[in-house]
Amino acid sequence: EFDNFIMSPAGRIASLADIPSLAQNRTLDVLQDTSRVEEMLGDSLLGPRDVAILIQAGLASAVKGSTVVQLNQRMLLDLMASQPSSFAVAVLAELGADGPRALVSAMMALCDLEQSSFKEEHRIDMHNLLESWLPGLKIPKRDDYRAGGRWARQSYYDAVYAVSVSILDLSQTYIGLKLRIQRVRLNSESDPLPLPLEKTVDFDDNPSKFAAAVRLAQSKIAVADELGTEVIVGLREHTKSSKDCEAVVSAYQDAFEACARVLSLDRLAFQTEWFK
Repeated sequence: EFDNFIMSPAGRIASLADIPSLAQNRTLDVLQDTSRVEEMLGDSLLGPRDVAILIQAGLASAVKGSTVVQLNQRMLLDLMASQPSSFAVAVLAELGADGPRALVSAMMALCDLEQSSFKEEHRIDMHNLLESWLPGLKIPKRDDYRAGGRWARQSYYDAVYAVSVSILDLSQTYIGLKLRIQRVRLNSESDPLPLPLEKTVDFDDNPSKFAAAVRLAQSKIAVADELGTEVIVGLREHTKSSKDCEAVVSAYQDAFEACARVLSLDRLAFQTEWFK
């Protein structure tokens, strides 16, 4: 049964034996052509900062044993595993945005990620997964620093701290890109909030195309609501049949089209009371 199990992207990478070779090849593939941002950070709709925020929320959750929390973490790891390794490095950099000590806490939590909701054979070796994203770095294992371990005399925290510093060094390319990208703001914080045209235009004195579209949409909504009310009451009293619903559906479709017309003229029209 296990042989036929289709592992997730993170599971496939973490189960490979030759992690250092994989990490080197994946890094070379990314570095061969870094002329485009998407080839460096992948094609995910969620950026590194978004993924880091969600992962941190799961790591800080008070119910880490929850199946929902563990599934969310697994999906985020799968997303990272499906992107170039530079994407994962960028996510780790965002986890350590406040400095290496913040990254140490996140790394220790990731290495001990709760996976009790998964069967033993479906759990991910987090050390292998992290090492696949970090070429040349070895992730310390807690057991090696406990009593009887080969590094028992040394500090586990210091070892993870050294790795965290190296991760932040690897992420300098991403940090430079992030600092270079500028966010365009068409309005400043002191500007008043934009309002729908309906609240700024006097319809009685302005027989415009927009005013006509609003009146048409309102009338079609009223007609559809009236027909809908009649059919609902009739169905409860058994004086109407399901065939009578067809006229109601058609009326609401006309109302939707009229509302779409209003939105095409004013994208903020949905804020008005009648539109809601």
